[in-house]
Amino acid sequence: MLALAAGVAAGLSAQTAPTAADLAQRIQAHYDSVKDFQADFEQTSRGQFTPKLPAQRGRLLVKKPGRMYMKYEREKNEYWSDGIRYYVYLAASKEGHSEPLQKGESAYATVRLLMGDGSLVRDFTSSMASDQPAGQWRLVLIPKRADPAVKSMVLIVDRASLKLVGLEKVDRQGTTDTWVFSNLKENVGLADKEFNRKFPNGTIIK
Repeated sequence: MLALAAGVAAGLSAQTAPTAADLAQRIQAHYDSVKDFQADFEQTSRGQFTPKLPAQRGRLLVKKPGRMYMKYEREKNEYWSDGIRYYVYLAASKEGHSEPLQKGESAYATVRLLMGDGSLVRDFTSSMASDQPAGQWRLVLIPKRADPAVKSMVLIVDRASLKLVGLEKVDRQGTTDTWVFSNLKENVGLADKEFNRKFPNGTIIK
């Protein structure tokens, strides 16, 4: 009897588990409904032949199209885009750098996702990760067009809400960066001033 019940449960689980293509479409549909979001994050990095570095924590704000702000608590480094340019401020050396933000078909798939015109279905080859923790879905994404900064990614979402829980990125050198998000809130009405920032006085522009 127990064996029969276990078999039925396994069958139901297999039936309800989405395919990679279906999950990508569902996540994309949810992301299309999100105009902005904010979250706290914890980031860890591990090189292909080096141990994992200590975790870094910070705050992330995103507003479509193409606006993002990220600040790390300990180092006070800041990264942001105003939809036109991308900025980096390194607090310890007081150095600042900016460059035009890629747009449209000239932009890489990962950048287009940030800009709000990307597509998980169109721009990535997707597959289900071998490990699927309870309450989460893990979707492996490989850019269809070679990206110099990203070899592959894993999107981790909540099964019920499809909200972003985490992200794993592997670069071309084999370094894995992992972000775990908490206190994520969607469609909060973030103001443009959060992204229209200037370098602090005394910044050395590189």
